[in-house]
Amino acid sequence: MIGRRYLLASVHDDPTEILEASLTKLIAHEEDSAVILGVVPKLSEDIINSKAASSAKRAEQEALDALNQKLSVLKTHIKCPADIDLASGEMATETINAAILRKAEIVVKLADHSAENSSPALGSVDKRLIRRCPAPTLILRQALRASPKIVVALDNPDNAINPEDAYEMSAEILQRSVDLAERLDVGQITLLHMGWLVGMNYLTGPWSRMTGEEVAETVSAHNEKLSTWLEGVAKRAGAKFAATGIQFATHVATGFGGKALAEAADDLDADILVIGSANRRGLQGLFFGNTAEGVIDHTKSALYVVKPSDFHELI
Repeated sequence: MIGRRYLLASVHDDPTEILEASLTKLIAHEEDSAVILGVVPKLSEDIINSKAASSAKRAEQEALDALNQKLSVLKTHIKCPADIDLASGEMATETINAAILRKAEIVVKLADHSAENSSPALGSVDKRLIRRCPAPTLILRQALRASPKIVVALDNPDNAINPEDAYEMSAEILQRSVDLAERLDVGQITLLHMGWLVGMNYLTGPWSRMTGEEVAETVSAHNEKLSTWLEGVAKRAGAKFAATGIQFATHVATGFGGKALAEAADDLDADILVIGSANRRGLQGLFFGNTAEGVIDHTKSALYVVKPSDFHELI
C-alpha cells in the first residue's frame, strides 16, 4: 500500500459526520497527506454592486469562518498531515482547481443532493466531477461500514476501440481497488461484468425468428463465455496481488448502461462500486457523458470513479 494525496471537498451544509466515520481507515497510511477544501457560494455581481454588498460580504466571511471551524473538527479524524483550504465559488470548479493545484490523487466528497448546486446544462456537481476532474473521485452516500463490500465493474478490453488503452485502464482500476481494499480491511473484491449480446433488442423483438427458448440458450452461451473470461481475469489478479491476501470473486449480469450496472451492483449488496470513466472531452463529454455519470443517478452505494492516466480536465 502506497501513500496517497487526498482532497476532501465539502460545502457549508455537508453532514461531516459521514466523512468523519469513513476517513479514519481510509486515510491512515503514514505517507498519506490531505487537503480539506471548504466551499461557500460566491456572491453574485448584483449583490456586490448593490447597497447590501457590505453586509453580504460579512455574511460570506461568517460562513467561511463557520465552515473552517467545522472542518477543523473533521481534521482531527484524519491520521495524516492535513491542510484546510477555504474558497467562495462554485463547488465543481473549485474542487477541480484544487485537485490540479494540490496534485490530488483521490478526491473524496459526499454525494450532492442540493438542487442549488445543479446546472440545467451541466448537471450535478458529482457528474461534473466525474466528467472533468482529472483525479479519481470517491463519492460517499453514507458512512462506510466495517469491511465494506467492494464491487469492481470491468469491461473486456478486447472489445474496446483502443484495446491498449483499455488494458491500461483495467489495470489501474484493479490497482486502485486493491489499494482501497487494503485500507478498509476488505478480504475479497467482486469483479462485475455487464454482458450484453449485440442485437439483443432485435432477438427479443417482434421481428425475431427465434423462439424464447432459443434466445435464452443464446444469451446463456454468451454469458458463459464472459464468465470464463472474467474468471481468467480474477485468477490473474489473484496471482498479481497474492501478497495482499485479497481474494477475487466474479459475477456476470445481463444489461447495458449506467442504470443496469447500478442495479447489478445493488443486487450484490455493494458498499462501494469501482468504475472507470471514459476520457470524453469537448461536446462529446458535455452531451453524452459516460457510464459512470449514468450510475450516479441510480446506485445506492458509494461510487469510486477511476480516471485514465491521460485524462484531461476542461473547466
